Amino acid sequence: MQFHSTWLEQLKNSSHIGILVVDKERNNLYVNKCISQMFGYDVKSLLKTTTEIFHVNHETFLKFAKLAFDFLLKGIPVTIDYQFKKKDGTLFWAHIAGEIIADQKEVLWTLVDITDTYIANQKIEKLKERMELALLGNNDGIWDWNLVTNEVYYSPKWKEMLGCEDSELSNKFSTWENLAHKDDVPQVLLDIQNNIDGITEYYDGVHRLKHKNGSWVWIHARAKAIFDENNNALRMIGTHTDITKEKNLQLKYAQQVQMIEQTNDAVISSDLKGIILTWNHGAEVLFEYDAQEVIGQHISILHRDEDIQDIKNTLNTLIKNGEYTADVYRVKKSKKIVAVSLSLSLLRDEMKRPIHMVAYVQDISKRKEAEDALKEQYKYLQSIIDGIDDSIMVIKKDYTIELMNSTLKKSAQYIKVADPQNPKCYEISHHRTTPCDGFEHPCPLKDVLDMKKHISVIHNHDTSKGENRYIELSASPLFDTNQNCIGIIESARDITEHLEVQGELREQKNILNHQAHHDALTGLPNRVLFNDRLIHAIEEGKRNKSKFALLFIDLDHFKEINDSLGHAVGDEILKTVTSRLKKAIRDKDTVARLGGDEFTIILDDLAKIQDASIIASKILEVLGKAMEVNDNTLYVSSSIGISIYPDDGTSAQNLLKFSDSAMYKAKDEGRNNFQYYSSEMTVNAFERVVMETSLRNALENEEFVVYYQAQVNARTNKLIGMEALVRWQHPNMEIVLPSRFMPLAESTGLIVELDRFVMATAMKQISQWYKDGFNPGVLAMNLTVKQLQKEDFIPMFTKLMQETNTKAEWLELELTEGHIMTHPQETIKILQQIHDLNIELAIDDFGTGYSSLAYLKKLPIDKLKIDQTFIQGLPSDEEDAGITKAVIALAKSLNLKVIAEGVETKEQKEFLVENGCDNIQGYFYSKPIPSHEFESMLKEKYQ
Repeated sequence: MQFHSTWLEQLKNSSHIGILVVDKERNNLYVNKCISQMFGYDVKSLLKTTTEIFHVNHETFLKFAKLAFDFLLKGIPVTIDYQFKKKDGTLFWAHIAGEIIADQKEVLWTLVDITDTYIANQKIEKLKERMELALLGNNDGIWDWNLVTNEVYYSPKWKEMLGCEDSELSNKFSTWENLAHKDDVPQVLLDIQNNIDGITEYYDGVHRLKHKNGSWVWIHARAKAIFDENNNALRMIGTHTDITKEKNLQLKYAQQVQMIEQTNDAVISSDLKGIILTWNHGAEVLFEYDAQEVIGQHISILHRDEDIQDIKNTLNTLIKNGEYTADVYRVKKSKKIVAVSLSLSLLRDEMKRPIHMVAYVQDISKRKEAEDALKEQYKYLQSIIDGIDDSIMVIKKDYTIELMNSTLKKSAQYIKVADPQNPKCYEISHHRTTPCDGFEHPCPLKDVLDMKKHISVIHNHDTSKGENRYIELSASPLFDTNQNCIGIIESARDITEHLEVQGELREQKNILNHQAHHDALTGLPNRVLFNDRLIHAIEEGKRNKSKFALLFIDLDHFKEINDSLGHAVGDEILKTVTSRLKKAIRDKDTVARLGGDEFTIILDDLAKIQDASIIASKILEVLGKAMEVNDNTLYVSSSIGISIYPDDGTSAQNLLKFSDSAMYKAKDEGRNNFQYYSSEMTVNAFERVVMETSLRNALENEEFVVYYQAQVNARTNKLIGMEALVRWQHPNMEIVLPSRFMPLAESTGLIVELDRFVMATAMKQISQWYKDGFNPGVLAMNLTVKQLQKEDFIPMFTKLMQETNTKAEWLELELTEGHIMTHPQETIKILQQIHDLNIELAIDDFGTGYSSLAYLKKLPIDKLKIDQTFIQGLPSDEEDAGITKAVIALAKSLNLKVIAEGVETKEQKEFLVENGCDNIQGYFYSKPIPSHEFESMLKEKYQ
């Protein structure tokens, strides 16, 4: 309490803090001595009045009183700088603070006179305003540092120098600290402190600030500290000027001066009278004078006596053209003459008037020596090439002729030469305006530059006399010391006569070569060429893992023709045989005459071994036809032996031997036939030929019959349809199953006719059953790709439906998976047309082919038929079971019907039904049966 009383007493008697207590009516209840002195009233008179006496006028009193009390009553302290009036009418500024006391009935005010500080601040603000206005035009930035609060005002222009908007940088001292280069900060702060301490009159320094883009901005800073009446530093106001360009120029000039001083070449400046002003280190080295020896001397000390008179002319040329260059001779201090390259330029003042000249002098003594040596080499090379009768040219990379010998100079015609001093090779040799190109005029320069080695090319020329000449150009590369190809040396020689002789020799060689490898009578390859091609065929077979056949053909009873009718007739027969053999084989096959009446044929790249029998049968047929020779009608048969690579042998010798043996076997079999070296293949080939003939006869004789196999719903045991299956009722054999004749029917194209026979028979039959009151369900018929590829298929099928009165809903066409994927895009188009006829489509043998799900989605199909290979192992074979389930699931996901074929056991049927396949076809219900048996089954079982 004693401490509080003491403090309160000191506050009451304070000389600089005024204390005023007023009530709500603004009556002065208490004033201390400082208030009395501050306003010029005695204490007693102040206690008899209100606070209005302190205000400038009544209006300001009322306004202040209302606002102040409103804030205080709300619990908001009032602190403000406010202008008051003294007793003598003088106005002054005070910092006041008010607070409610005594249960909100009285207000305690404290007042501090801040007039001097306020006026100083006003002056500073005006000064800052004037500075901003003054600096607005020169792009200087202003900064105002309040040393008391440590706040800094940065003008918008100051922030703009650093690439920032006004709002991007805060007015804090730390802003400058963060942007200033760390190496510059200590010196800047020291210089500022020196100004604050009065050591310097003002602060003037240079430092770096970081630009927004990361670069450094050089700043020239100027500032001065401002003090109060007690000489305390209040603030520092200054400017920042961007001097980055000046700094960069200073650095550039300093570097240039350093470069000039350190360069090995001489750089000398003088006035226009020739008095030397500067002399770099390179000049000292070149001319042996120190700088102090020559600065102030005339440049003539570097000239030979005979060159001094040219100084004035050189200066006139320099002033006229602004530059001067020449190779000249100069004199060293030691009186030694040196060859130099001189380059003069002018230095001008700000009015562009010449005031000095600068000489750049380079020692070219070694270059001069090299040039002189090169000239001697040129003379030596010229003397060498002049002794050569062929035309010689040295050609640079730009086609310019650098050197030519006397032979070329005598014949050269400058008809289309743009620059006679620097002619191009194509201008001289071809009178062209562009470089040589194309087949007749290949450019040796281009090729040598690319390959960097010697080449030869042939040019074809037409002379002015209309003669056609061939010129051989031989070109070799020329390299510099760095092994860069810089051009070529080219010789030209007329080789027309030489080529003519070569052509005649080549023609004779070709004739002899053809005679050596071909039969003189028939023109066919002889035994030598045949052996070569046979070896080549073996190599191709090894590389491609392919098969080929060798046919050995011998004409039957040919010796009798020769003996009876003469060799002339025999030769004509051999020519006719040759012609017929060529027509009977493919272009890639080889037919040869080994001698006499023996011929051989190489059948390359056989798809099937049995295909050789087709060619052999064709040969027997064409050779067996009548031949008209000299009014004689002759018939010649042949015997053919066949060996197969690599089955019968892998060497040329064995293949030829085995085919020869097979040929004799054919003769033993009665001639006019062919035999394979393998007896088994002979049987197979014969069977194929017989089978094809029988197939054709069977179609003509209507030996084919249609069988039907029932398709049943296994849940209801109701008949849902049938599949039409073809059988061959051979007159000399039992029923022939499709597996024996269908592949041959497809390969020969007979399948189309066979398919149409089955369709016509089956559609006629089902139509009749429906007409008789039966309900046989849907007729499924097999369809091949060859059938689909026929352009008339759709018209034929629709016509067949009309002729047999068959409805679309009675029909289903099946295609195997493999057939569809042979030509998927074309097949889809045809199937869509069938689908548009409202005929169901099914994929037969599904799961055995290689169709993709992508195509399966595109196909307009209605049903999948699970192949019997997956049914046979059910239900015990896990792999078959898994595949079958997958196919059923796939069909359901694609909204397709599904049927299983080849079902033979109860277990198989139950497995299929349990897994969602209700439709069954197989021996479990019925094997394929003729139409009359199927009709009986309709009556007895499914009526």
